[in-house]
Amino acid sequence: MTSISVYPKLNFEEISAEAIAQTSSQALEIAREKLNDFCANSSSEWLLEELVEQYDTLFLPLSHVYGSIYLLANTHQSEQVRQAAYTAMPQIAAFYSQLSTNEALFERFKAIQKDSKAHAPAPYLKYWTESIEGFEKNGLMLSKEMRESLQDLKNELTQLGMDFQKNINADNTLVDFSKEELEGLPNDFLEKYQQEDGSFKLPLLENSYRPVMEYANSVETRHKMYLAYLNRAAQTNPPLLDKIIQKRQALAQMLGFKTYSDYVLSDRMAKNAQSAQQFEARVYEKIKLKAALDYIKLLFVKYGQNLTSLFTRPNELCATQVLEEQSFLQFEQRLVDCLQSIALLEPLAACSAQALSKPLEISGEDSNRLFDFCRLIARSPNGLRAWEMSFLNRILLERVYALDKEKIKVYFPLQAVLEGVFSIAGKLFDLNFKASPQTSTWHESVTAYEVYHKQNLLGFLYLDLYPRPNKFTHFACFGFNAGKQATAERVQPHVALVCNFDAPTDAQPSLLTHNHVETVFHEFGHALHNLVSRAALTGQFGTSVARDFVEVPSQWFEMWAWDYESLSLFAKHYQTGEVLPKSLFESMIAAKNVGSGLGCLQQVLYGQYDLLLHNGFEPSFEGHSVAVWSEIQEKYGITASVPGTCFGAGFGHLIGYGSGYYGYLWALVYAIDCQSVFKQKGIFDVHTSHRWLENVLSLGGSLAEKDQIVSFLGREPDENAFLESIWP
Repeated sequence: MTSISVYPKLNFEEISAEAIAQTSSQALEIAREKLNDFCANSSSEWLLEELVEQYDTLFLPLSHVYGSIYLLANTHQSEQVRQAAYTAMPQIAAFYSQLSTNEALFERFKAIQKDSKAHAPAPYLKYWTESIEGFEKNGLMLSKEMRESLQDLKNELTQLGMDFQKNINADNTLVDFSKEELEGLPNDFLEKYQQEDGSFKLPLLENSYRPVMEYANSVETRHKMYLAYLNRAAQTNPPLLDKIIQKRQALAQMLGFKTYSDYVLSDRMAKNAQSAQQFEARVYEKIKLKAALDYIKLLFVKYGQNLTSLFTRPNELCATQVLEEQSFLQFEQRLVDCLQSIALLEPLAACSAQALSKPLEISGEDSNRLFDFCRLIARSPNGLRAWEMSFLNRILLERVYALDKEKIKVYFPLQAVLEGVFSIAGKLFDLNFKASPQTSTWHESVTAYEVYHKQNLLGFLYLDLYPRPNKFTHFACFGFNAGKQATAERVQPHVALVCNFDAPTDAQPSLLTHNHVETVFHEFGHALHNLVSRAALTGQFGTSVARDFVEVPSQWFEMWAWDYESLSLFAKHYQTGEVLPKSLFESMIAAKNVGSGLGCLQQVLYGQYDLLLHNGFEPSFEGHSVAVWSEIQEKYGITASVPGTCFGAGFGHLIGYGSGYYGYLWALVYAIDCQSVFKQKGIFDVHTSHRWLENVLSLGGSLAEKDQIVSFLGREPDENAFLESIWP
């Protein structure tokens, strides 16, 4: 067997298109040889544990090569390198997908000693059982001709998915604005995008889009930026998405499943599409009241004391009133007094601050009537438009909750946030992060760290923090070299946080909004899941878990971005060193759930759109898979869809999460339930963090995910903590 240490690897600093082609070709050749050797003697029966150990190690080097070139395809500045990576990836992906229909491999897996299942360690038995089920699920029982057609279909889907994401990354559209059009934007934002002629060109990235939506005084400016952002890859991706949806459905039916959702979810926690849809529907009904009250708050921000006129004379009201704290509180008081007896189109009197800040004891029918009332207003001429929501929410935060995001940013320089995250991980799990300048990286701005537990090297962490042309445009954790806690030695995982925070300037460091601080904690939670894993098998290591569980550790770790004891470790003014004032933190807490109902509602919409596309949907015209988003918005949302937008074309999660986006909310329910234990015991309670590490974080996929949660909680999980969390 070829040693991992002499297996072809990629040195990032010497990377080239030729190196990628050569290394991937060599890796594939060796993998095929190793597979043939493994399957050659299927007549001899092995112990189950021996077979699983051998197979799990078989393609570890190939997975490292694939992970590296996948990372390079999404991050490297050279067009030649990216294209070489995109060329090599489908070849390796095809090799992996062929394994599930390899008869010799299936026979090798079945050839185990009769009593070895009874004596095998539980993780090994789980691995073997899931592998057997995977063969049966993925087409081994089909005829040879059908298997060949199935493989062709899988190869097509791999290429289509890569093309879809590549088109999003490659959309380098710049939106032109004058200085007058950007009035209201902070000076540091304007300085980044000003051109020599005094004009401004804004890319379609999250950290340029969000500030415009929140701060631009001009509604026309916000409308213009909104339309551009929701048309990313609109010229290329709609027909691709149609093909992806059609071919995924064809694949599922070829394998005996009614829909692609049923096929994908059969080995996840949800088990089938119906279960996922029932979860989404249940959450939807329980958040409608909070979403409606959130919307009413924003209406009041815009219309002030004239709001009641809007309900009786919606076409006559157009003046924007100045929001004052006292009038807002008076409005809340009036609104609750009548909420119990709201009727459509009657003057809306009512709701106290109490009603807008915690769940109301009203019937589901009244809650639905309030929600439908908001939908009616949203579709009237004076309803709130999509490009108004963030702007009005920002005004609400500033004028009622005295919360200015720009003033908060000065306490969160990016490097201090990262050092804080390292410190918190150290306190919780006794970890140490050491800069590793000798480790090769794919760009000069990327930094590498060695991660230790006491004297033991656990793995490597890479930070790729700032935007570049053609780079992945969002925020994600790339676990590009899988790990393995072997008996004799540990194979260290390599994990990269690929982000797009504002780059530092000569005048100031990179400063983060608190939303982006939360993003750092979220992505670092994924990294921790990989770095502290002790799973003995690569196939169960770190984030190799059910897809609707993978967000639990990341969303769990967000808790430390919302605790003053935690924040005071690192949240310090970048100029004076002043610790984040307790009064400012209390304002942040008071405002934490402003808009939480609308935020959850948006997540439901994304999940329902994803499920609809993959649950038997058949595109009937070009771009139908994108166009059907408007039906989801109309069915579930408060606001109507916006004509002239192409949201689905830029929704990259449809590729990586196909039929799995519901998993964000699904996992959030578990994460918040687990957070409740830390809130009771203390966020730095060593015993609790040790229990979390032992029962969840270190296990990866070696134990059923539901069992991990039950073991940590000491009870069955429920949705109560999550539903309480959206109210202050």
